[in-house]
Amino acid sequence: MVGYGLTAGLLGLLPAVAHALRGLPLPISELRKQSRLSSGSSGESTAAVDAAAAYPAYTLSVPVDHFHNDSMYEPHSDDFFELRYWFDAQYYEEGGPVIVLGAGETDGVGRLPFLEKGIVYQLAKATKGLGVILEHRYYGESWPVKDTSTENMRFLTTDQALADSAYFARHIVFPGLEHLDLSSNSTAWIAYGGSYAGAFVAFLRKLYPDVFWGAISSSGVTQAIWDYWQYFEAAMVFGPPECIETAKKLTHVVDNILIGKKGTEWPAKLKQTFGFSTRLSDPDFASSIIGGIYDLQSYNWDPEVGSTSFFEYCDVISNDTVVHPNTESRREAARELLTVGGYEDELDTLTNRMLNYIGEVGRGVLANCADSHEECFSTQNATFYAQSSALDAWRSWPYQVCTQWGYLQTGSGVPEGELGVVSRTVDLEYSSAICREAFGITEPADVEAINKYGGFGFSYPRLAIVDGEWDPWRAATPHALGQPDRENTISEPFILIPEAVHHWDENGVFPNETTPDFPPRAVQAAQAALAEAVVAWVEEYKCCGNKTAATQSRWLHNPPRLNASGWVTCNIGTYHRVKMVAVETSTRKRVLKVIFVSLLLDLVSFTFILPLFPSLLEFYRNSEAGSEAQSTLLSRVLGGLNAYKSAFAKPIDSRYDIVLLGGALGSLFSLLQAIASPVIGHLSDSYGRRTALLASMSGNILSVLLWVVAVDFRTFLASRVVGGLSEGNVQLATAIATDISDESSRGSTMALIGACFSIAFTFGPALGAYLSSIATVAANPFATAAGVSLFLIVTETVYLYFFLPETLPSSIAAKADAKKRTAGPAPVRRTNSHFLLNLVHFTFLLFFSGMEFSLPFMTYDLFQYGSDKNGRLLGFVGLVASILQGGVTRRLPPLLTVRVGVAACLLAFVLLGRLTTVGSLYAAAACLATTSATVVSGLNTLSSFEAAEGERGGKLGVLRSYGQLGRGLGPVLFTSVYWWAGREVAYNMGALGMAVVSLLVFAGLKSPPGSLKRKPASEKKEL
Repeated sequence: MVGYGLTAGLLGLLPAVAHALRGLPLPISELRKQSRLSSGSSGESTAAVDAAAAYPAYTLSVPVDHFHNDSMYEPHSDDFFELRYWFDAQYYEEGGPVIVLGAGETDGVGRLPFLEKGIVYQLAKATKGLGVILEHRYYGESWPVKDTSTENMRFLTTDQALADSAYFARHIVFPGLEHLDLSSNSTAWIAYGGSYAGAFVAFLRKLYPDVFWGAISSSGVTQAIWDYWQYFEAAMVFGPPECIETAKKLTHVVDNILIGKKGTEWPAKLKQTFGFSTRLSDPDFASSIIGGIYDLQSYNWDPEVGSTSFFEYCDVISNDTVVHPNTESRREAARELLTVGGYEDELDTLTNRMLNYIGEVGRGVLANCADSHEECFSTQNATFYAQSSALDAWRSWPYQVCTQWGYLQTGSGVPEGELGVVSRTVDLEYSSAICREAFGITEPADVEAINKYGGFGFSYPRLAIVDGEWDPWRAATPHALGQPDRENTISEPFILIPEAVHHWDENGVFPNETTPDFPPRAVQAAQAALAEAVVAWVEEYKCCGNKTAATQSRWLHNPPRLNASGWVTCNIGTYHRVKMVAVETSTRKRVLKVIFVSLLLDLVSFTFILPLFPSLLEFYRNSEAGSEAQSTLLSRVLGGLNAYKSAFAKPIDSRYDIVLLGGALGSLFSLLQAIASPVIGHLSDSYGRRTALLASMSGNILSVLLWVVAVDFRTFLASRVVGGLSEGNVQLATAIATDISDESSRGSTMALIGACFSIAFTFGPALGAYLSSIATVAANPFATAAGVSLFLIVTETVYLYFFLPETLPSSIAAKADAKKRTAGPAPVRRTNSHFLLNLVHFTFLLFFSGMEFSLPFMTYDLFQYGSDKNGRLLGFVGLVASILQGGVTRRLPPLLTVRVGVAACLLAFVLLGRLTTVGSLYAAAACLATTSATVVSGLNTLSSFEAAEGERGGKLGVLRSYGQLGRGLGPVLFTSVYWWAGREVAYNMGALGMAVVSLLVFAGLKSPPGSLKRKPASEKKEL
């Protein structure tokens, strides 16, 4: 495809390339040529003509007017017209998709080679699908009106054309295949388009998600731009530097004369030196000599459909030797023009180059003109513009340009102070003249009618965006220079083909013409990536059905009602492959925000009580001191602890009674969690994450409510028991995070959950201690902290109820198919066994939690630390862990994350067993922070890779159960050794235990496929 803004130079371009997204203006001669060709296909390439003979054309009657409630189409029409299409069913097998290529702003015959050997052929063959070429209304032979008068052009809008495609997909019955329902009601439809059609199919995917299951937007110009001076940006950025520098200087000479010397004899001398009539207007002349700069768009890897004329032109104008001898007679004139144009100091270099420029214009432009220069190159002819017969097909694209799309290619739009490669006399006034003369349109195009769909930021699940690095139209696509990079996923491929131009992935060659380097490897890789994505989309359709498209559309506009959105678990071969297709980035971020906010509220509330345990239990002991000995639950518990202390050879100070009691309560909570976690996980797999989480929150509210009214130890203990049996927020948040993350982003999502822990443990305990100093209820001095905790939990519950959608994909299928629900998940090919992961989690937390709990004992014994200094130490650990999780952990593969954390923990044990200084203590604390930031989140991520969606909640629940069992036993066992054998023995034992964990992690665990981080497409040389 080529730019429409070149004047006579367009006449010499290859016919196949001329099917292009085009800008304005065009000379009248070129418009006349299009009118002559509009009634036939004589302007098509040989390949297109050959393909037309192989594929008969068909038509389907579609409404002229799809929008009878929109006044812009008045008077409305009830008529139908024949929309032309072609199809190829040679590879179709039952269950295959329909691959439809939108022909865009040209005769559909020109797209037939893509059905024969291009992208449609490739995708249909890969998916066992049926290929279709669908013509656009007002192009080729798909005319809804009898003539092209401005009034009759009112039905030429992108919205009407989009509705044509949707109507076609819903109603088509392919000739010869009448026994099959291949409509979008029962078949996956995948749309492909290049250039304008690339944006077109992107809009189809977003506006009609229940009709088009997926789409590929190649060089799709999703951003409409009125003054599209950036068309020449690609040439200026990626063209040969010497050529572009020369073109800028010579263009500057032209402008310094046409603009700076306007009204003198110099503009006429300039035109004469180039060989043009002096009667030609300045902008018509300037537009005519743009020359080979426009030819960049015609560059293609396939010589049959492309041209290398851009580079040939560049070689000539940057050559210091005169290439065209017939220009020698104009040497003196060229020197005068360069001098008047401001480049007297560069005559030695630029004179020959200007002669070469003049020679190229003569060869490529003037040589093609058989009439007067006014006839060949003028864009001014009011009589011609007033014509509106059925043969004036040239009016279609200019009408779309003038009404909605823009893309007027100017030289005047280049920022002031910068040199361009097109004269500034080619301005908006000149370029938009056709809008005024042909259609009476005096205002700029309503580009917002197009850009409202997303513009540069356009994205959607199962939409591929492909562009060429050197494409002049790249500046109107999501790959435009300056736009943010995106992740390249199966759901949303985001591919920038290096050194490619306009939709290079669309055309192809016959299999016997293919070599390892032809098409270029980058093109082959792009086409293979697209085929891989489409195959995955089709498999997803077979599993989930098209009903999820409509559901997904509702999610994007109303998150709380989501019940399916682009995830898939498909049976492929004999194994159940966990094929998660990433949701739209904005949707994933929205759900992550809900998870982060709710989990932060939950953990802050949870950590309120941690620094209060000593004071709180002391309060209960004192308040029950007047009761008869052994008559209260607390006194009986303390009696049991005293008996336990007596078993140690080393006396334990009575000041640790409350600390040991707090540890016992912590162990009780963890052991209850070990029992409850698998149950909560399985409930979430059966009834959905949202339902399980809200049920868990009900238990949490009851637990905190009991704490609010706990004026005795018995009630407080009941609060802890209820909390231990109902707390499921962390594991369910982890399950939700795996639901909404694809394989490459799952580790970073887990790190976000870990960051919630670090932030909460940094600020929550301090806030709880502060609130405990505010007395509001005499019978319970901790009621203020408990009340605020209750407020946070209730707020979290309400927030989850209104803003958290259901994220478990298999829950949708479960409700739809009871047999599948009861049958359980299919076998999964595992990299790491869940037994090994659970064993690592248990063993790690057994030793880590013991060290964690013993820290206050050890700092008191060695450094006489009180609660304030221990608070600062724990705050340091939380702060470092937060920094690591936010900046490091989320970027590492999960197995590496675990290994780093375990190694850091082993080092911490070694340091703590040999402490002599506060500096060494903080070094060990830094190691502990590293461990806190890595191991558990990494293990959760690894476990999620080994589970299908239908079992992931249960598997993560069992993993958490093993961890909680270790956390429950660790403090009791570790402190027992600490008081029985001493600090060094305890920490050396811990180091030995962590060495065993290290052996399991380094020798036993492996990285699952897909867990390694992938770079965005823009960071790679290919794809």
